[in-house]
Amino acid sequence: MSEDEESFFKQYLRVYNLKTEDLYPGEEENIRLAWKYYNTDTITFKIKKEECILTVVDLQNDFVELNSVGWIPMATRQIPKIKKLIEKCRELKVPVIYTTHTIAPDCAHLFYKFWDWIKPKELGGGGGIVEGSRGADVFSEIYPKLGERVIRTKHTFNSFEGTDLDYVLRDLRVKTVIICGTVTNVCCESTARDAFFKHYQVVFGSDVSSSNNPDAHVTTLQTLRRGFARVMASDEIINALEKGE
Repeated sequence: MSEDEESFFKQYLRVYNLKTEDLYPGEEENIRLAWKYYNTDTITFKIKKEECILTVVDLQNDFVELNSVGWIPMATRQIPKIKKLIEKCRELKVPVIYTTHTIAPDCAHLFYKFWDWIKPKELGGGGGIVEGSRGADVFSEIYPKLGERVIRTKHTFNSFEGTDLDYVLRDLRVKTVIICGTVTNVCCESTARDAFFKHYQVVFGSDVSSSNNPDAHVTTLQTLRRGFARVMASDEIINALEKGE
């Protein structure tokens, strides 16, 4: 029995305010088995480079630049790995597509109420990821090459919702969507889930997705691994693309 498994079981008791004597017969075994499921890849499929696309989710200046208005420090730290993955995909002729989460005054949903940092400056906010602004553009170190599509009018967490992403993937005959970017537990997870719901195979980069909430990052990886995606480190993704695994 590992220390992580024991911690998982104790957390189960703590979250649901249970004591060991409160458990049903077989409940502890059930929960310990669940720990294995959430920490073991259960979805398997072959990664064929000719059927793949790399989706770079929301790696924008307002998230990546040091001390930017919506800064996610791990996004900055992961740029070298993401850059390596992008370059390898280009080398292998795997298309790369970018999304940018943008806010417009007439298409803001409830975001202004959620976070002051994206509220317009004239309303006393930080003015983050405003549609058409420099802050909303893709981070310079991984900027798209000529001909690489950028979804610039993504107004919600899910990269498919209200965009032409699905049309692009179907025209390219894509079967497997590889996801990297930020934030792990918000836009990246939402995109991964909807890709799965649309019957795409999903590969989710564990060390090329970032959050400022480490618990949420880990939980997303566990949830996706359990039922939505192959969760892989960037070097594993590159190796699979090269070898077809």
